[in-house]
Amino acid sequence: MLPPSRFKPGTILWLPYERRIPYNTLDLGDTVPDDCFGRPVLFLVTNPSDDAAWILIVRRALSLL
Repeated sequence: MLPPSRFKPGTILWLPYERRIPYNTLDLGDTVPDDCFGRPVLFLVTNPSDDAAWILIVRRALSLL
């Protein structure tokens, strides 16, 4: 697990594939759609007092060319 200092607004991290997250760590199945795993996430708001975060999951890269 990463230290809380890594979860600041503006941070981009990679949400691992669901099969790589330990089964008893979090109950993500009810909160994260299956096609959102294995994608980059941007932290928008974090609240260390209750371990909550608002994130933006990037599901598709845009091509501008």
